[in-house]
Amino acid sequence: MKKYKLLMILLVGFVYWVLLSSFMSKEKVVDQQTGNPYQITLHKSKPIASIKKDLTKDRLIEYVQSEQVLPEPLKNDIHRKVIALTFDDGPNPSSTNRILDALKKHSSYATFFVLGNRAQRYPETVQRIVKEGNEVGNHSWDHRLFTKLNEDEIHHEVYDTESIIEQVSGYRPVHLRPPFGAVDERVRQSIGDMSVALWNVDSEDWKYKNTQKIIENVMCKAGDGKIILMHDIYQTSAEAAEQIIEQLSNQGYILVTMAQLEEVQKRRGMLSP
Repeated sequence: MKKYKLLMILLVGFVYWVLLSSFMSKEKVVDQQTGNPYQITLHKSKPIASIKKDLTKDRLIEYVQSEQVLPEPLKNDIHRKVIALTFDDGPNPSSTNRILDALKKHSSYATFFVLGNRAQRYPETVQRIVKEGNEVGNHSWDHRLFTKLNEDEIHHEVYDTESIIEQVSGYRPVHLRPPFGAVDERVRQSIGDMSVALWNVDSEDWKYKNTQKIIENVMCKAGDGKIILMHDIYQTSAEAAEQIIEQLSNQGYILVTMAQLEEVQKRRGMLSP
């Protein structure tokens, strides 16, 4: 009788393990900052890569804007100077949190285009980004060149990232920034109604990794409505961002998210004669 009970327990345990495994898969990826491989777990309770969009682009943007109210100064004067700082390739807790501290200190906001594998690894940082009123954007799962991928691979990069962001933060990203800014008509068709968000000022922090050089690159090109590209995986970028945020604020800029910038542009258009 005891042997029978033990056998039943082992059998039940085995069945449970098989069922659990069917909902999960292991995948090895490379840490973008250290270059070291590590293992992640994808939950497959639903076919993420085949998620269908039930909202149009305009309705998605409207949803995000309704959740992200414009900063107080812009409610009184929509023509105040605005600028959007954007950070790619994170999160990286040490440098990302340093940037978040600076944003909070100056009542400013930014957009963080995160990688899915890092969002899964550092959920607390993603949660903080959202909690403090910043925007989380989709930057793919592991930074592959979309124009070299087939449709299924692009779907994995985009929709698995969207899913993990929503799982850890409750927030569904509206803006997508393809790695390297590489996008063509085929890629646009593959991503459906997601809004592609590029930039018009490159800090080149990925190239120089020199705090003062990064600051100079941004400040000499800063202007109303500009979108700045930076990366929150480098400590030099975090050091530069602290000073950039302070200097822009002192110059009268309101630092906004991508969604907020679009809302400002929309209202200015509506208010123009």
